[in-house]
Amino acid sequence: MKASSRIPLSEGLSLYWKHLVPITILPIVLFLGIGFKQARVFWIFIPLFYGCGYYARFPVLKRNVTYLFWIVGGVLFMGVGTISFIILTTLETGSVR
Repeated sequence: MKASSRIPLSEGLSLYWKHLVPITILPIVLFLGIGFKQARVFWIFIPLFYGCGYYARFPVLKRNVTYLFWIVGGVLFMGVGTISFIILTTLETGSVR
């Protein structure tokens, strides 16, 4: 299957948005686990990250959507992770700078 026969990004997002939900929620779960319970969630995070990452990448691996779909998943993961980290550090310090 050629790259030109793949679904465009806008249509791919509307069809496969469910594949991006776990990779978007994962950073929130990670930072909540680290911040509020002070637990060692790193060893739990590794298999969850690979599982959620594979699930988000599955439409690309099936060659149904363009590679931009995976880039959107990465941007969502990093963006939500950054926002979660900022919120967590703000809650821990108790003040907004």
